[in-house]
Amino acid sequence: MAQEELFIGVDIGGTTTKIGAVDTAGNIYFKRSILTQEYSFAENFLEDLCELISSTIEDCNHKNSKVVSIGIGIPGIISKIPQNEI
Repeated sequence: MAQEELFIGVDIGGTTTKIGAVDTAGNIYFKRSILTQEYSFAENFLEDLCELISSTIEDCNHKNSKVVSIGIGIPGIISKIPQNEI
């Protein structure tokens, strides 16, 4: 049986960061979220975000699916920020 191709989307917001895995038809396989505003340090947030993305990929693999891409959306302009701030 062919593996279903899935796509992971990450929406980093000021209050909540949401992650979802969808197929080519837009069917949602997984939805997860963490509270962005609870983090004082960027390193802690990024560590938890990477763990959440990794666990989503693992769950997709258990469904005989394969993640083919990950898209990340983040608000604002790109600029240098003070160290340890989100």
